[in-house]
Amino acid sequence: MLGSNFNDVLEAITYRDKIFNDIAPLQIKNDKRYMSYFKDCNGCINGTHIAVCISETQQLRYIDRKEIPTFNVIATCDFDVCFTFASIRWEGSTHNTRVFLHAINTPSMNFLKPPEGKLSLLSLLFA
Repeated sequence: MLGSNFNDVLEAITYRDKIFNDIAPLQIKNDKRYMSYFKDCNGCINGTHIAVCISETQQLRYIDRKEIPTFNVIATCDFDVCFTFASIRWEGSTHNTRVFLHAINTPSMNFLKPPEGKLSLLSLLFA
């Protein structure tokens, strides 16, 4: 399956420590304008749709709200803009909330959750 292979490659090339340390960049730490908003943030989460070519017999479940076949993708990155997680397994018709909840509630997906009291920026369009 493409999604599991992609995650294996992602893990190999972008390995990050699974322990959250004080990771906010100095530009944020040293600027009062930003620190109040980002002090407990470890990165961001967003979703997108990627167009795919699929046989007509399987297209229906991949049709998104723009009426084209897509994969519904969720990805996270840290402050260094390095991917820390990606899931590309979902049909375009799947609601973003289901994709997100599956990622955070499925231990085998290795979704890097922030520790208690910390957070990730979540795209308002994705939520």
